[in-house]
Amino acid sequence: MRATLSNKPTEFMGILRLIKQVVWPEIEPPKRALPEPDKPRSVVSPAPHVPPALREERARLVFAVDATASRSAAWEAAKQLTDILFEAIPGKLDVALAVHGGGRVHTFTAFTDDAGRLRDMAMGIRCRSGDTRLIDILARAVREKPKVVVYIGDCFEESEREAVSVAEQLKAQGTRVIFLRDGNDRTAARVFPKLAALTGGAVLPFDLSSLGRLRELLGAVAVLAVGGEHLLEEKRETLPGRCCFLGISRRRNATALKQRKDHIFCGGNGRIAVTCPDRP
Repeated sequence: MRATLSNKPTEFMGILRLIKQVVWPEIEPPKRALPEPDKPRSVVSPAPHVPPALREERARLVFAVDATASRSAAWEAAKQLTDILFEAIPGKLDVALAVHGGGRVHTFTAFTDDAGRLRDMAMGIRCRSGDTRLIDILARAVREKPKVVVYIGDCFEESEREAVSVAEQLKAQGTRVIFLRDGNDRTAARVFPKLAALTGGAVLPFDLSSLGRLRELLGAVAVLAVGGEHLLEEKRETLPGRCCFLGISRRRNATALKQRKDHIFCGGNGRIAVTCPDRP
């Protein structure tokens, strides 16, 4: 048998291959799956980047009130007037409420375009005895950079030199200070027009007997804050209070001029702080 196999190597190798196929069958390697073609994907483009310099900046206004103990009647009237600041230019103006009383600025809210929210905050404020703090409000306005600061008050009990210094900073950044003044305080009669003249603002009468007139004035103030004198000029037919502000910055060569209480209070520095007569 051994001799037979050795003489037939070819047959022997064939037998071995047969055995191998039966006992150890070859396993085909797994086929690789062909890559599927890319499916179309829904692409959401990111919002375009708008440089800060090109974004629309909303106008800001600070509505400031002297709420010391003697001012309760004026403060109650002022709380009824906040809505007009939003109604004059809907959706264009953000307003902050600033109030001093008790010898300090106890309220300076965030800027908001929500008339109801500002009204609710105003309703919760009560008058407190203490000295005025107008300078602190103006200094905060230097940081916040509003277009206009409206201040309702009747007296001034602070450093005139410091107030002028802060007013010059406001002028440099383009912030006007507009005073709604009542009372007969002599210091206020001298300082308010000076600060208004420095900033291109005005001194207007705060007449508790004519809330309708006050609403007209504040409506004009809101328009002034949003679009300046140019927008006031555009709205001259529908804005009764605009006469108080048109042409303020064009009046020159005025020094310590004083006329009727309801017309003009003027400081120096080449600008007149103009109040409005009872009718345009």
